[in-house]
Amino acid sequence: MEAVVYLFSTNVPQILVRGVTSMHAAFGLIMGYTLAKGIRKNGKMSIMPAVLIATIIHGTYDLVLDPSLIDKWGGLALALAILCMGLNLYNFYWMSKARKNPYYTDPLFPEAAISSNDEGA
Repeated sequence: MEAVVYLFSTNVPQILVRGVTSMHAAFGLIMGYTLAKGIRKNGKMSIMPAVLIATIIHGTYDLVLDPSLIDKWGGLALALAILCMGLNLYNFYWMSKARKNPYYTDPLFPEAAISSNDEGA
């Protein structure tokens, strides 16, 4: 829904910046990492921290893009966009190394993986 709004209300440079920085992908990475880390550590989902971290970053970015605030806080929006782009680039590097480590490739819920394999047999 957000992308449809931007399609009709923005300009080409902003669309290109949003595409190159892939901020929503970074927010998904943050949420997925936080959820998986909580499951590994506590054995239960910790949805609130995952949602809160991504929401705070996204909300801050959107807030400082307000025309009345952009002159004073526009640098923060740029810094967040660069941070997300860097996070996405680092993720590609990290995934190329982590895919060989069973800690990262084993299922988070092994019993669910076993039961779903049994049903298909």
